[in-house]
Amino acid sequence: MGHFIVSLTLLLDLARLRVNRNQFVSALLAENVGAALRFMPVHMHPYYRAKCGYQPDNFPVARHVGESVLSLPLIPQMSERDAQDVVDAVRKVVDAYRR
Repeated sequence: MGHFIVSLTLLLDLARLRVNRNQFVSALLAENVGAALRFMPVHMHPYYRAKCGYQPDNFPVARHVGESVLSLPLIPQMSERDAQDVVDAVRKVVDAYRR
């Protein structure tokens, strides 16, 4: 049986943080949390931009979500301690960059 990746999506309230989503992810990576960027709104993909002529501002809500979400690790092999380490790291980063 193959391996699969499951993740938990976190939507950041960037208005309440002093960093953008990419900086937030970098801070989590520095805390040894494998955060990742896994979502891009369809209209932002190069294919659809070229094929349909979509611009980033055509769908502002989708763009906002795309710029505000990240994925946190959530795999069956995680222990409760591992999960708590992820929660603690997220809280630490939020506290460090809260407005």
